[in-house]
Amino acid sequence: MIVNHTSQEWLIPATEGLGFQLAKGQVVRVTDIEGEQVADFTAYYANDTTERLDPSVTMDALHKMKVTPGDILYSNKYRPILTIVSDTTAGVHDFINSACRPEMYEVLYNKKDHASCYNNINQALAPFGLPVPDQHYPFNLFMNTVIEPDGKIRIDRPVSKAGDYVDLRAEEDLIIAISACPTSESVCNGYRVAYMNAFMTYVVLGLSLSAPVGPINAAQLDRGARFGFAQAWLVGIGAMAADLLFMLLIYFGVAHFLTTPFMKTFLWCFGAFVLLYTGIDSLRNLKRTHGASVREAASNWSSLRSGFLMAMMNPLNILFWLGIYGSILADSMQNQPGSQVLWNTLGIFVGILLWDFVMATLASGFRRFSNQATLQGLSALAGLSLIGFGQQNLPSWQQEAFTAFGRMIADEGDAYPCIPGRHGFASNNLRYGFIPDPRSTEAAQDAALLLDEYGRISRDTGKYASLVLFFHTPEDLSENASVEEYEQLFWRFLTRLSEHDSSPWPPNIPTDPADPAWEFCYGGQPYFAFCATPAHEVRRSRHAPGFLVAFQPRWVFEAINDSTAFGRNMKKLIRNKLADYDSVPAHPSLKWYGQSDNQEWQQYFLRDDETAPSKCPYTAMKNRIKALGLKFHK
Repeated sequence: MIVNHTSQEWLIPATEGLGFQLAKGQVVRVTDIEGEQVADFTAYYANDTTERLDPSVTMDALHKMKVTPGDILYSNKYRPILTIVSDTTAGVHDFINSACRPEMYEVLYNKKDHASCYNNINQALAPFGLPVPDQHYPFNLFMNTVIEPDGKIRIDRPVSKAGDYVDLRAEEDLIIAISACPTSESVCNGYRVAYMNAFMTYVVLGLSLSAPVGPINAAQLDRGARFGFAQAWLVGIGAMAADLLFMLLIYFGVAHFLTTPFMKTFLWCFGAFVLLYTGIDSLRNLKRTHGASVREAASNWSSLRSGFLMAMMNPLNILFWLGIYGSILADSMQNQPGSQVLWNTLGIFVGILLWDFVMATLASGFRRFSNQATLQGLSALAGLSLIGFGQQNLPSWQQEAFTAFGRMIADEGDAYPCIPGRHGFASNNLRYGFIPDPRSTEAAQDAALLLDEYGRISRDTGKYASLVLFFHTPEDLSENASVEEYEQLFWRFLTRLSEHDSSPWPPNIPTDPADPAWEFCYGGQPYFAFCATPAHEVRRSRHAPGFLVAFQPRWVFEAINDSTAFGRNMKKLIRNKLADYDSVPAHPSLKWYGQSDNQEWQQYFLRDDETAPSKCPYTAMKNRIKALGLKFHK
């Protein structure tokens, strides 16, 4: 985008903005130098920045949405601010849409920290001391907005070609801000792909979708360096099979099942495991880079499977296809025949296939022309990249919660006192889930789905099994809630969770929490529930940076009880470690399950001091719900 007036000229790089002053009577020319590039244009009175260019007022004053040379643009106070002097696009611009924001890219395309016109304009206006508004409503030059007869709005490709421009004359001294719109994910800027022909456009799109460095490319480099061209290419083919499956799901309208909370949690966790395992496996086999025996050891199936699982289990990849291919498909089906949609899809696949071929060639080329040390270095770099992608497979709060938990439970220097928990973590016996704000109705719904599934597979996960649920804990909760408030929140959550349980209560478990043998049950199975919160300070064993609830199946304790020497020794060891770990003595509620004076429910949530409720809140809440006839189902 080129902007010039009188003797000055500026080039606005893609995705950036520009701010400058324009004197009364001066003309500014905004030129689309490559074609199909939208520019968000704003203007403020220099002597009164509360008065600005207002597209809605302009439409009201002109009684139309399409401007032509000679038309005046108006301020929010209905005063002339700019005049259209000339326009080579026949007035194809937009007065309706507000400036794109980072939140838009996160919601629509699952992209965080994306460049935006809102931020570009704010930065452009900052040197002039203008306050940051809640939103900008610009004159969107070259944006092609179409209002259909039924009132629906759609965005088409810009009609501006390379060299098209608009001249605007200032009617007062003005401060101008312009943003080269950074949207490359939709047709707004023509997907930022230069026009060749329809098929080649989508081939280029396929290449651009595959080219960014990610886990698939890292795995191809690793396989190519260790096993040669064929294995590297098969990783790409496996990933492309997953891409094909996503395309079919999107085409037939069932892909949104993959974005349900349960599926996202499953894919995040399993996808992270696949990436971490593949990266660690690469580092373990650094020395296996030459020789026929190595090539024989790498089966075609393992390479295909590796690529397929990496692509299939990466929620970001799923959301990427939903955002990109979904929008392309919707636009194509609306404006093109079905055969052209298939042709466009084939173009995307050809682009992906070409990139996979290039990556396999590069990786195997390193193998052919590099020495042993170089190949080992390349393989190590690829392995570390995969481990990094595995850690990043989770969104930010999930990453932080899981990382903090792993750091706490695996710390050798400051050992966490729960020995079974430490063994479970080290032996990969634990399973994890991510749950919305615990105050929400969705929290119990999502946890119910996870517990339903966990109940079916818990005995297959190892003898120190537990399901650990990390809850999204917004700042207003994590910074302000007390231990007592978290206690109420925990019991409300447990009560809501039980409302989703359709299974009968196990006959061997008492229904009265006052009974020493009572345990919380879900899906016909008894679980010990454990809660940790940000508010716990002196009782560090119950502290977590976010609200956390773990469910430990009762069968885990079959060998850890007062009737076995192993159980008694384990209890003594844990108590000694608790004394060193916490700043307060062990809570008096900690007793053996079934012991005559035991109240199992009191151990679920331990306060920072030595007090405990006299009656089980779970029973009181369930009775209140029954009395009111309430259900927590939506």
